[in-house]
Amino acid sequence: MLIKRFTESIKLLLSLSFICLSSANDSYGAKASTCSASESKSSKKYSVYFANQSDKPIELQWLDGKGAAHPFKQLAVQQSFYFSSKEGHRFSLGKNDEPKPCFVIGNTSVQAIVYGQSKKLHFNNGQFYKTDFKAPFQSTGYLVKLSGSSSFSKARNILSINSKGIKPLSLRTLKNNNKEDLSAEVFEVKLGPSNTQAATPHTKPWQILRLVIMDSITEERRQKLAKELAAIAARIPYYLAKHSKQIELHSGEGWPSANISKHSFTMGVETLHKLKQYGVIDGTFFHEMTHIALDPKFRNDHRWWLAQSQDQTVISDYAMKSAYTEDLAESYLPYYLLHCLPETLSQDQQEIIQATIKYRMAFFTQHAPAICGGQNNSRSH
Repeated sequence: MLIKRFTESIKLLLSLSFICLSSANDSYGAKASTCSASESKSSKKYSVYFANQSDKPIELQWLDGKGAAHPFKQLAVQQSFYFSSKEGHRFSLGKNDEPKPCFVIGNTSVQAIVYGQSKKLHFNNGQFYKTDFKAPFQSTGYLVKLSGSSSFSKARNILSINSKGIKPLSLRTLKNNNKEDLSAEVFEVKLGPSNTQAATPHTKPWQILRLVIMDSITEERRQKLAKELAAIAARIPYYLAKHSKQIELHSGEGWPSANISKHSFTMGVETLHKLKQYGVIDGTFFHEMTHIALDPKFRNDHRWWLAQSQDQTVISDYAMKSAYTEDLAESYLPYYLLHCLPETLSQDQQEIIQATIKYRMAFFTQHAPAICGGQNNSRSH
């Protein structure tokens, strides 16, 4: 199952407190009913996002070290509020003569239970899902098979693939994610735009992509794999792919894992073959390159969090399990398909996407619009 290709990042989830406030029957729906004094356990700060989706104003109060409540923020109907706070700080809702639901910054066991009109939502440091909600897709890789003839767009030209020889490199291994001193053959691929008139070595825009293939893979296979990886990367829309600087290919198994800070992703050669066999290799590369291109800009953007809270659902089971780290990449592929390759989707799939991630798609359209077809060579984003 393709969902196994990812490893959840629990540490990243703990860097976010994401709270959406909604009410039904005049209930704030908080899981905790009592608030004690704020206790700053450390100097660690969390990004906190409150969104009032109820039908009445909400008073947000901060509790000091003695447990006394102080007015902090009035949230009007549909108003949102973004700020930073230290771990252990406590906030309450409601007037002094009402029960005070309590929210503890950094508490991984209790954040809030939020009531919508008919279903409950759970929020816990960025993870959110409907208790009785099943995501439409297990993973966007299975949303549509994009390999072979039905790829994203006409592939860009591979202007050159040159081996730079065997080099000693310090790379993280797939088995334990620790850095080790390894040897690999490094290829440099020059990728140009898809229109043939621009296919000359001096053409710009063009992209340099490093392919790092471990020397534990035989030399003959390394040459073949370099051409294969370059061809897959050339099918990904340019405005996403141009942010990826390196792909590492290790021997054996190993599901793809992006390193956003290094603009690279890593995978195992046997897993590469399996993804090709499943017909989801293009979708996998698209997903990882979306991480590299869009996560640094938008994953911590409060406007993205607001779109998530407005949709109140997720597009895939994997997005449900890792809403903070994976929801953006999981949502962008169906958004792109709907706008650029609707013929690859059934009518039912199109309707599901439009109903499930309506506000996320509006966010993408405004801040990261899909660039289709020959426009893939745009220098936007």
